[in-house]
Order: sequence, then structure tokens, then C-alpha cells
Amino acid sequence: MPPYSNYMYLVAGPLGGGKQVETLARPGIAMSSFSGPAAHALPPLVAHVVSTSAALCSGLARIAETGEAGPFQFEFSALQDGIDPLLVPGIDALIIDIGAGGPAALEFLRRVVSLGPNAPVVAIGTDDPSLQAEAIEAGAEDCLGEETETPRALGLAIRRAVARRVSREARETQAKAPQDNANPQVTPAPYTHMTLPTIYTV
Repeated sequence: MPPYSNYMYLVAGPLGGGKQVETLARPGIAMSSFSGPAAHALPPLVAHVVSTSAALCSGLARIAETGEAGPFQFEFSALQDGIDPLLVPGIDALIIDIGAGGPAALEFLRRVVSLGPNAPVVAIGTDDPSLQAEAIEAGAEDCLGEETETPRALGLAIRRAVARRVSREARETQAKAPQDNANPQVTPAPYTHMTLPTIYTV
């Protein structure tokens, strides 16, 4: 079992001062509440972590407590808990621990990506270039190495993944918007019937 139950999350920084809160609400699909960085302050982020690694969970809980990667709220569940814990609204990032890349972990990653959540999916695994490439091919926004990255670096990488997702969605929305002024239409003047003069011959 993971060090944290699937419906317990740690609130830190301006969100809750490091207090554990319990929730049973899980009515919808993971939705992002990230609205873009402020000029100098990092926005609070909510990330759900699927992992049974005590080291990973405690490391992420520590950066939530210290705020060294900005204000974070982490929720935790295990692979065997399925996707239900990921369906809570307001999640900004989904973190899937694929470990050494076992079939069950990679299949779970593909399943989460196939749901099309409105939040980036970030994989965390061993420091294996082939595994990281496989995770990216499966649809992960990024694949980070738990063994080589500090908890702070993991937190900042999660922030970058969220920022990339938000920027990409903004560009796609802008590209789909009607370009009324891009190709101005010239409206022809209304047709006026002209009467030719009558010529008389003598």
C-alpha cells in the first residue's frame, strides 16, 4: 500500500499550511485550473500522483511542505486503485510512476492518456532513455527520472509540463478562432444601370 491513502492529500503553502484533508468527491474528469503564471509569483498547482514508492511520495510531500518548487497540493493513490482517484475535478497534472516500465504500469499510462484528461500526464521512471522514449510515445508529456532528479527538480518539471500544456492549448484555440480581420473582404459597389444616350441621324 502507498504511504498515503488515495483520498488523502497534502496541502501546503498558501493553500493549507501542510494539513491533510480528506475528500470523497470524484464526480468528473480531471480538469485543469491553471490559468497562467503571474508576473513573479508561481500559481498553486494540484497534482495527483499514482505511485507505491515511499521515497517518491515522501519527496513530493516534502516539497509541498517547504514550497521550494512553489505552492503544490499533492494527492496520492496506487496503481491498483484504478482511474477513479484521477477523476476528481481541479487536477492540474497527473503523475504516473511507471518504475522500471513493467507491462501493467505502461498499460495504465496508455489508458490514462487515452481518456484525454484536461491536464498533462507526466511519467516518472528509472533513468533509462529507452523507457523514457517509450513513455513519451505512449502519450506522456514528459518522463522524469526519480533516481537522477531531486524532488525540487521534479516539482519544477511538473510546472513546466503544465505551462507547456496551457500554452499549447492557447495556441490551438487561437488558431481555431475565426480570422475575420485576416482576409478582409472587398464588397463591390452596388450595380447601377446606365442608360446610353439616343443618337439621332438626319
